[in-house]
This record gives sequence, C-alpha cells and structure tokens, in this order.
Amino acid sequence: MRKFTTLKVSPIFKIFLDLLFALAILIFFTSTLLFADTCAEFGRLRAEFYRLLGNSKPPSKFNCHLLNSDRLRLEFKLYLKNIVSLNEVALEDKIFKLLKFIPVDFDQWRCQYNLPTSFYHGKKRAFYIDDLFPQNSDEALFLLVSELLERRYKLSPIDRFWSQSFDRSLALAALRGGLVAVLGENQPVADIFKNHQAYFESRSLPKKDELEDNSFGGGDKQSQCEAGEGYDRLLNFPIDFGRLYLLRKFEAGGLNSIFDLLKNPPSTSAEIFSYVYSVSIRKELFQVAPLAEEVKIFDTVWRKVYKTNLGQFFIRSLLGVHLTDAEAILASKGWRGDLAELYQRVPLKHGQRVENLLIWQVKFNNQQSALRAYGLLVKFIERIFRVQLSPESRLSYATIGGVKLILGLSDTSVIKLIVS
Repeated sequence: MRKFTTLKVSPIFKIFLDLLFALAILIFFTSTLLFADTCAEFGRLRAEFYRLLGNSKPPSKFNCHLLNSDRLRLEFKLYLKNIVSLNEVALEDKIFKLLKFIPVDFDQWRCQYNLPTSFYHGKKRAFYIDDLFPQNSDEALFLLVSELLERRYKLSPIDRFWSQSFDRSLALAALRGGLVAVLGENQPVADIFKNHQAYFESRSLPKKDELEDNSFGGGDKQSQCEAGEGYDRLLNFPIDFGRLYLLRKFEAGGLNSIFDLLKNPPSTSAEIFSYVYSVSIRKELFQVAPLAEEVKIFDTVWRKVYKTNLGQFFIRSLLGVHLTDAEAILASKGWRGDLAELYQRVPLKHGQRVENLLIWQVKFNNQQSALRAYGLLVKFIERIFRVQLSPESRLSYATIGGVKLILGLSDTSVIKLIVS
C-alpha cells in the first residue's frame, strides 16, 4: 500500500496563512457592504434630486448595480448593441474619412463606444456604475439627467441611429450636456450633491489617475484614437454650446423653461448656437431630396448603403481645421439643411476591395450664402486634397491619387460634393 507523508508546516507559517485567509474574508465582506452602501447613498441622492425638481417621486423603482471594469465593459457592450448598429457606425466613419475629417485608422466604435463607463440602462431601468472609481458630482448628475431625459421625455442618450441624423444626435447630446452643466451650477442642486460628496470621496478605492490607462491596449492603439481637431470640436459641442444654450434658457424662465424645452427639443445644432449668438433662424428646414438607390457616376454603378444629416456645426468643424474660424463660420452661415448619402460599388465581386462614394448636398437660404460657401469650400478642398479648382466655375472636377471628386453649385442654392 502506498504511504502518504504529511507536510509539516511551521506554527508561524500556519498563523500567517490563517491571518491571510481572515483578511481575505474581511476584505470581501467589507467591499460588499461598501458597494451596497454606495448604491443606497446614490439612491438617496436620486430621491433628493427629483424632489428638488418638483417631482415628489422618482420615475421608477431604484435599481443599481456596482460592477468591476470587466463586467461593466460587457454590460455596456450589450446595452449599446440594442441601440447602436456597429455597421452604421462603420458607415459613418467612411463618410468622415472620405471628407478627410478623421484619420483612416480611426475607429469610432473602438475609440468612443467601446469603453467601460457608468451608464443608465433605459430598457432595464437600472444604473450600472463602475466600482473602481468614486462617484463625483458631475458623474452622478450625468447619470440622473440621463434617466430624467429617457424616462420622462423619451430622449435617448444615443439617438443617432434611430433618427438617421448625426446633426440631431449632436443637438440631443448638447441638450444633455448643457442640462448637466446648468443643474450643477444651480445652488440648490449643487448643495444636495455637496452633502453626498463627502461620502463618495471617503471610499478607500483607487483614483482614476492612479490607475494605468490600458483603455486602448498600448501606445500604438492610443495614437489610433486621436481623431484630430475637427472631431474634438464636435465632442466639445455639448459642453461648449449646450451649457450656454441651457443657461440662457434658464435665465429667461428658470427650470420650468428648460422642462418646457425638453418637451420640444432642438433637432439641429444650428438651433442651439443660433440661440446662443442671438441670431434668428428658420425652424423649418429644407428637406434635401434623396437621390436614387442606385446611381451611375464615374462610369460605375453605385448602391446606397447609408444616409444622414451632418448639420451646420459639422460644416463649421470640418472647414475650421484648414481655414480660419471666421471663414468656417461664414461657410456655414445660411445653412438650411443637408443630406449625406454613402454609396458602394456594385456588383462587388468576392474578395474585391470595397469602394465608397459620398454625395453630400447642402441647401442654403439664398444664392448669396451658397456662393460664399462654395468659394470657401473650393479653398478647403484645394488644401486637403491638394488639387486646383476654379472658384469662378459652378462645376469643378478633379482626380488625384485615386481620389475623384466633383463640386457643383445649382441655381436653387444647393451645393453638391461628390467624392470617391
């Protein structure tokens, strides 16, 4: 029979193992209670927030989950899949790249949508919060505003692909960002968050700046998520203009005027910054007629795969990187509507590289505004594509380095840009 020998452990080592085991149990139960207390504290803050807004009760039963970064990333991906199409994000990327608005290796899904973050899940009516990072006033208020907009006013925080309008999604983002900023500066709201802030900051958990940033998996991938100045301007629009927009509304009529606005929110970026600058604008947009599902251009048949409205502020951001700010503002002045349609070559043979074609139509108030914008757009195209166009001609063609483009201006004040 096989004999087994007993491993002899010194008494000191045994005591060490017992202490280590006890410490692990203590950490587990302490962290469990800590996280449970955090949700409870956030729930109390939420109740005070709604009472302050004139609602005696929050819109639904409180549901809160504290998750580690890996679990939060998974839940965030599942959440996004229900409201954002990965394919449509990729097609929007192609539009931006054809206009040389973002680098060819930039990926919106990976860089903007695929990062773990605390969020409010409208369908499940639940808050998902990262357990690594202490709550601060801005983060907590952002979550509560997201719930308020989605539950009370049916405004999704990511509405781009339901509305088929990039510009409308930018306006909604400004509405949310501005509401967070204005409520955060409102003294009664700031006071209730200040009362809870001490608790959130007391949690003995790592700070964001103490953790190694592995969001993109290394320096090379980090550089691939640098989209450029124009894209950064779009990302800053919700705070830069949303705050001023809501602040002026608040000064005009208090919180009630803001809540009235939420019932009929702005649908374009133009409505927001025209109000900020006290410039009159027509609420009714010119509906640019979509083109056929299949078109023949450059001796090639193309099939439509995606369409969206880019908006007035996009024009300003696009041109502002290569022209002066004053020229970019002038080029977007008089905007009445636009339509960007993305086509792909057909028939596409197996293994053949996908070729894309963008047709972007922009409508202006009058011919004077259109002529001014056309001249500045010619200047912009000459700089980014390094081609020579004729601003005097209302129709220009150019081919360089495999890129083909047509720029035209119609008698109906519509500029049409075609790029492949």
